[in-house]
Amino acid sequence: MTKNKLFLGQKITVSAQPQDDVYLSMIQEIEEQTLAITLPVLHGQYLLLHQGDSIQVQFTSEDAAYAFTSTVVDRKKSGEVSLLLITRPSTITRSQRRQLFRMPLVMPCYFTLPHEDVKEQQFKGKTRDLSGSGLRFTCEQPLQRDDLLTVSFTLPGETKQEFKLPSLVRWSKKCAENMITVGVKFIEISYAEQEKIISYIFARLRHSMPLARGEKK
Repeated sequence: MTKNKLFLGQKITVSAQPQDDVYLSMIQEIEEQTLAITLPVLHGQYLLLHQGDSIQVQFTSEDAAYAFTSTVVDRKKSGEVSLLLITRPSTITRSQRRQLFRMPLVMPCYFTLPHEDVKEQQFKGKTRDLSGSGLRFTCEQPLQRDDLLTVSFTLPGETKQEFKLPSLVRWSKKCAENMITVGVKFIEISYAEQEKIISYIFARLRHSMPLARGEKK
């Protein structure tokens, strides 16, 4: 797909690495070689990037998710707003697998671990992002790659949607003292459940408005 898929005002997500948090941003200017985007922000915190840093960018349409890799070129000012200049991609990858698109989302979640002859104990975590195929959360319980667990969470809204999904730990890493970040894949999820999650993610992205004001130089 060509770079003509991009347009002004387009909402995107930005991450420094595939396993890092995803931040919200928006395309503000399009030039032949560069894009100017709002400073990527997540819950009031900006993603710290420097010239030469590589980033992953994602965005969605009604039928698919799209992604490209870019490089940070510089910063610039547009009035009182700080913008990030990144290289404009020559190609953009389209994925029919919309369930892989990750959306920043912080909310409580709970999980249980299978134990033989022992009553299930529920542990609490906090999500960092969500997709139709899995989620990432932080917790105190030490979890390892390939651990099996059941994750429960409720999507907020006028009609709350509750999920209880058997999952597999794909990776885990320490993020703070006594805290780890865990990436899990849903291993038993119905088509209807997945579509509910994807619809929620896309609706939230369409209505989200990244902060456009950056710090003054």
